[in-house]
Amino acid sequence: MDHYFTKEEAEAKIGQRIRTQVAWASIPAGTHGTVVGIDEMGKTKPAATVPIVIFSVVIKWDVTNHQQTLTDWFTRQEYEQYLEEIGGET
Repeated sequence: MDHYFTKEEAEAKIGQRIRTQVAWASIPAGTHGTVVGIDEMGKTKPAATVPIVIFSVVIKWDVTNHQQTLTDWFTRQEYEQYLEEIGGET
């Protein structure tokens, strides 16, 4: 379960400013962004428990590509491994 956000954990990240520590397609390392929303990923069923709804966070990057806003979705594990929080909410 610790690979994913609960709804409450994901919602608490909305507005958080972040910086990527690695490059992504069209996103250089060091690029800033903001958590702008959450997305339900479905359910997971840890052993011997009831299914749990899991969520990802949606990051809007501070760059544009061909006049389009770039966004990406991150699980909790990806968020903690590849992103760095850089201050308070916007």
